[in-house]
Amino acid sequence: MTFLLYFLLQSTLASTILCLADRAIHQRPLFSTRSHCFSCGHNLSWYELIPFLSALFLRFRCANCQQAFGSLGECFLFELLFPLVMASLPFDFQTPYLLAYPLLFLAREDSQGMAAHTDFVWVIDSLLLIFQPPAFNWPLVLLFLLLLFFVLQESLGLGDLPVFLLSFLVFDLHHVLFLLFLASTSGLFAFFQYQHKKMPMIPFLLFSWLFTLLVFRFK
Repeated sequence: MTFLLYFLLQSTLASTILCLADRAIHQRPLFSTRSHCFSCGHNLSWYELIPFLSALFLRFRCANCQQAFGSLGECFLFELLFPLVMASLPFDFQTPYLLAYPLLFLAREDSQGMAAHTDFVWVIDSLLLIFQPPAFNWPLVLLFLLLLFFVLQESLGLGDLPVFLLSFLVFDLHHVLFLLFLASTSGLFAFFQYQHKKMPMIPFLLFSWLFTLLVFRFK
């Protein structure tokens, strides 16, 4: 029963963050209006707001205008996997745990619009460097330079860079290697599965971030 209540709490938090991200994507007021379809303006009823289940029931389309608003993969990651993993972890104020929430916001933006408001992540990176400076680590520096090379080659977006840097600042080397391996393999699988010429990276970083928390939390 305790886990169920915690899962419902995490689902509510995730749903709120996703709603704010969707409004940011469509440049709508964040807090002043009811949840609605961004295509036709239809106000969503309570049964259209149940995390995960409503999207499945509606087949990821607005009940009024039939405009698509997501996909099964997005719904599974954002509305089911995220709250499940977060509910499986004890709440704490450790940086990796807390940063999963803004990362969810950015992942939703990236998946919907192929862009995200990652500028504020540079601020977080700077604060971590000032108040929680990591020990110098040559492998992590070389990895970051390699990612910077991919950004310059336009294989990665510039907005992905501060999120990668964030993972380097809050995880140690073997956690970062695990995270990068999981993010890259899941991204490649999705690329070959859907044959997209351009894939958002931050959702796969969120996916790997969650599993890094889940696998290494008690070690």
